[in-house]
Amino acid sequence: MRQIIRVFICGLLFFSLRGNAIEIGDELPAFEPLHLVGLHEGTRICPMCAYGYESGLVVFVSSSLAAAQVQKLKQAIEPAALAIQSKQFRVFVIVVGEASATLVSALRVNDPRWFIATLTGSQLRKAEKDFGRSLSAQSWGYAFSHRKLLRELSGDQLYGEQVHQVRLAATDALQTFEQAEFAATEHRVTQSERIVGPPCEGCDLVFAEMPNQIGPRTRIAAEAEPGHALRLSGHVIDRQSRPVAGVIVYAYHTNEAGRYPRGSAAAKFHGRLRGWAQSDAQGFYEFVTIRPGGYPGRPDPAHIHMHIIEPGRCSYYIDNVVFADDARLTERHVGSRAGSGKVTPQKNFKGVWHATREIYLGRDIPGYELCGT
Repeated sequence: MRQIIRVFICGLLFFSLRGNAIEIGDELPAFEPLHLVGLHEGTRICPMCAYGYESGLVVFVSSSLAAAQVQKLKQAIEPAALAIQSKQFRVFVIVVGEASATLVSALRVNDPRWFIATLTGSQLRKAEKDFGRSLSAQSWGYAFSHRKLLRELSGDQLYGEQVHQVRLAATDALQTFEQAEFAATEHRVTQSERIVGPPCEGCDLVFAEMPNQIGPRTRIAAEAEPGHALRLSGHVIDRQSRPVAGVIVYAYHTNEAGRYPRGSAAAKFHGRLRGWAQSDAQGFYEFVTIRPGGYPGRPDPAHIHMHIIEPGRCSYYIDNVVFADDARLTERHVGSRAGSGKVTPQKNFKGVWHATREIYLGRDIPGYELCGT
């Protein structure tokens, strides 16, 4: 128990979706959701700004989730949270996107310490920029406590244990969501898709060793891979600006030293750091990897190669992802195939880099009219 108290006293305690990914930090970005249920109903109040000197739990859930799903989340958190008798502990459930009356009803709890709010529009965009991650792409959350309060309660082992149990309950519930949201599914790639666009050496390697099941999130670099952690995500969008599900995004890149580490014989010069993601119903995809290094002794900026497979239709390479903060980057390295590949990476409060690469199917792809023929 003393160890738990020491962890809390270190600062604000955060948890991510993975049960073993406990994060500790000193600051948390402010955001202003519109409160739908609770003391602040009808107003925009920042949870941390109003209650940062106390303690609580903040959970972000997507408005696209079914009521039955969020009700399971509530049922997992509610008993542990309400077992804490302190009036200084609160739960904030933030619905990311427009919250339906059905969703709000499923989340409602008859306790003044339980708040429901929604985050949309410019406030959502600002929050995602400040947090350095997409809040709508996955359920996520954190527990928080202020040092002063924790010093006052450091002798209350029951309180520390109760907050710890709430954190574990929420983490387990969100991890269950993650497994459902990012489950790998069968793809419809035939591996006979026509390659369109300018010819490229190795375009056929996108099919080599492709898994039978692919999810919207894929880890390219192992956690032990040297380098700075990077989450590269975005959406696959059609010519009518609609999200497209089931499209395969393929990526490969160098290691931190700027070299392609040797992979299997089938992967050839694409190396070991490669992977596939399949866009979900919202068109979302994500790669968990590291920031690549630039080629040694050459002026080329660091980059990530990317290809698209439209199952049963065609395959083509798109503009490399290049980084706006790379001193070697020039305008000649920035193109427009499937939209610009130039990204502006941002480091979040956990030290992880995040970058967004939106993909516009067929845009500025020569010969795209042959796709599907």
